[in-house]
Amino acid sequence: MISSTASQWPRIIGFGSRAWAAVPLLGTAVVFFFEFRTPLGFAHGTLYVLPLLAAAFSGRVRFILALTLITSALTIAGAFVSPPGFDIFYVSLNRIFSLLALTSIGGMSAIAVRHILILTNAHDNAVTQGKEMQSTQSLFRIAGRVARLGGWSVDVPEMIVQWSDEVCDIHEVPHGYVPPLENAMDFYAPEWRERLARAFTACVEKGTPYDEEMELITATGKRLWVRTIGEAVRDENGKIIRVHGGFQDLTSIKQAEAESANLSDRLANVLQKMTDAIYILDDEWRFNFLNDEAERFLGRSREDLLGRSV
Repeated sequence: MISSTASQWPRIIGFGSRAWAAVPLLGTAVVFFFEFRTPLGFAHGTLYVLPLLAAAFSGRVRFILALTLITSALTIAGAFVSPPGFDIFYVSLNRIFSLLALTSIGGMSAIAVRHILILTNAHDNAVTQGKEMQSTQSLFRIAGRVARLGGWSVDVPEMIVQWSDEVCDIHEVPHGYVPPLENAMDFYAPEWRERLARAFTACVEKGTPYDEEMELITATGKRLWVRTIGEAVRDENGKIIRVHGGFQDLTSIKQAEAESANLSDRLANVLQKMTDAIYILDDEWRFNFLNDEAERFLGRSREDLLGRSV
């Protein structure tokens, strides 16, 4: 993982700014000017190393390589434009040493800058992905709280249970609660435990997925309807290493279904007692309901007409 300090120092020193492109060009011009105005010295050619090193902070690989060629050419040209004053041996030695230094440092600088850019981009991408992941996780948490939906997992064969915060909320236990597997099973109403144990065991041993609706008794004694889904996770060899799934509180849905059924029964009773012939058809003109008076009016029994088209 890229450390935050290592990834931020290029920005702190202005790495990649236009100023670091102007400085080496100005430095190169200054070195060439003094070489043009003074006799050849052993250090003249090597002075181009300084602006070449400064070019590394521009963050531009092509610029570094181009400046390497320029300073190398100026080093050779310096042998012809500067005033005489030193033996040809020292002049040649100076130029050869300078060219070796310039090409070596230019090449290494270009390689170093390329790696810095790769690391910086990798850090930026990691930060962006991290922010996107946090945003997505936040949305999932909000959706989970609204829908009363969470996730769980059990590591195999250790049988270590993990519950999401939403699952903990449904069970009415603190976030981060890690129950032993037996205790997790005990939250279910007694009449449902054997059925859940069979489904879970089949998932662990054979990889058989399950999707069940059962009743749960929370830590505070509330009785809830829940939906529990489980499926096996296998490693590259096909061995089951984990069972995970979803978990949702269905109590409000079950209550709404019960209320809807109760209202339907009450409506049916009211319609049944009416003295007029009443029948209800669906979108495909099939009988959904008819009272006793409608049976007499149509001369057909309810069993013959329900589900049939007019």
